[in-house]
Amino acid sequence: IPSPSRPHPVPIPRQLLYTMLVLITFVGLVVTAQLRPLAESIPIPPATLVLALQADRVLNGVSRPVWGLVSDVVGRATALGLALVLQTAVLLFWVARLSDPTVFVVCSALSTFSWGEVYSIFPAVAADMYGSRHMSANYGALYTGKAVASFLAGSTGRVAWLGRECEGRGATHR
Repeated sequence: IPSPSRPHPVPIPRQLLYTMLVLITFVGLVVTAQLRPLAESIPIPPATLVLALQADRVLNGVSRPVWGLVSDVVGRATALGLALVLQTAVLLFWVARLSDPTVFVVCSALSTFSWGEVYSIFPAVAADMYGSRHMSANYGALYTGKAVASFLAGSTGRVAWLGRECEGRGATHR
């Protein structure tokens, strides 16, 4: 229900909403699962990796109420867009300065921060779009995007692992 303090809901096409969920979740899962192998390949000192993991957990927890507040102020669609833009900017900056330990910690934490909005805004968006009558079924259908993202993230992790294992070896075909 719109009020002076809550912006009017902006309709988001279902396909766009699903794609946003998959993309943000994909990055969050890859960063979570591949942070240690990434740190080892750069190389990032082990103490820096521990600090990055700690910062990730803190910002992941903080992100959920913060993104809820942001969506209350600017609207859910805008908050989703901001999270996607933040995630993209963080990844582009991180890739450009990959071997810097400070950037490693900050970017991994900000990536996790932008991922946290999945758990605070998407359920509310589903309720806005489809109503509360069959909320569990509707959000469950939307949430299959996390399964798609986990399949893609797992495949990406496997390719990265194979790349590390085969580094320096020529390709052989039998």
